[in-house]
Amino acid sequence: MPSALNGAEPGQIWKLYPKIKYRADVKLHTGQILEKVRLPGPYYGSKGFQSGFKHGFVVGQFVLVEFLQNRRDNPIVTKVYPFPGNNKTKKNLESNNDYDPAEISVGHESGHKTIWADQGVLKHIDKTKAVRFQIDVNNAPTVNSLEKCVQGQTLKSQLETLIDTLKAMNDAIKLITVTCSSPGNPSSVPVNSATFTSLNSDLTTSKNNLSKILSEVVKHF
Repeated sequence: MPSALNGAEPGQIWKLYPKIKYRADVKLHTGQILEKVRLPGPYYGSKGFQSGFKHGFVVGQFVLVEFLQNRRDNPIVTKVYPFPGNNKTKKNLESNNDYDPAEISVGHESGHKTIWADQGVLKHIDKTKAVRFQIDVNNAPTVNSLEKCVQGQTLKSQLETLIDTLKAMNDAIKLITVTCSSPGNPSSVPVNSATFTSLNSDLTTSKNNLSKILSEVVKHF
């Protein structure tokens, strides 16, 4: 019985099928075009979510094609390489100036890249090599449980509401006026007491909305 995989041949992605998942036409270096060849990818669970790393596929990408059970009508792409598959993309790899053979990273054509660097520091950099964020996993957490992160825009909105309420309360304090029927008798409540009641209600609402500031998705130590 022939081996499961045999007769590897180099080629390039010739055509992609956006509506047919993990399939592409591949042009071998011999000139033969193979249609709808299977592409490598991660495992997908019963709910349709991927488990593992997914390559980005582009036309002109250099690939290695093998044939299941030595059958030419049963090709499969087993490897995807960074090398250009034709003259059109020949300079793509040459234009990269930050290649590090020891680097572990995941990048995007936009220039953004997430890398493991400096013995356990996870960095995300942009095309100018500016660090957008980094996580140092060498430092042990100072607490025993995860805490939710703060959502910046929501926090900004809540603080603006709180500041507006405090400003309105300050204005109301300046306008406090009470009445007194005669000397020695207790004064009445401020004539603008309804304003304070309303502002107190606003503060209660702000307190009740504090939970919206916390992210339900991102957590950190």
